[in-house]
Amino acid sequence: MSDQIVDNAPEQAQESVDVSRLEGLLEDLSKAITTTPDQSSTEIIAKGADAIVSQNKELVERMDKSLALIEERFATLLAKFDAIEGINEKVEKGFAELASQPLAPKAVTVEAEVAPAEVVEAAPSLSKADVLSKAIAELQSTNDPSRVSQLRKGISRLESNFNPADVAADLSY
Repeated sequence: MSDQIVDNAPEQAQESVDVSRLEGLLEDLSKAITTTPDQSSTEIIAKGADAIVSQNKELVERMDKSLALIEERFATLLAKFDAIEGINEKVEKGFAELASQPLAPKAVTVEAEVAPAEVVEAAPSLSKADVLSKAIAELQSTNDPSRVSQLRKGISRLESNFNPADVAADLSY
């Protein structure tokens, strides 16, 4: 079986739409309406419409043949893919091998050495309860509206499980 697809499409399927023919039909229809007084206009319009419909019918038939040809080609391609033995297993195995390979490191990670003079004692860690009690106590004793707003915001952040040390720093504790 050959691996090439041969283009043996009928000549009619390869033609483009003949717009000039349609324009000619419409011009003939226009001339017939204006120059023929003995025929009724409905007969003239009917003949022109019949010509346009027949042309459109031809175009639809050409498209139908083209789509049938495309369908045949897809069927041929699918048959060729199915004929290749074990292609699905090979592809799945290849993807499985790719997925199982470890990822390369994206960056170099090194911890900087800390000189003894740079060591700073860690601040005592604040608990949520400590910061919350300080904020509530200050809220009850202050009259400054901007500080009240800051304290309420800090309390709501604590209730939303923000880091107590960050909230304490924001509240200047």
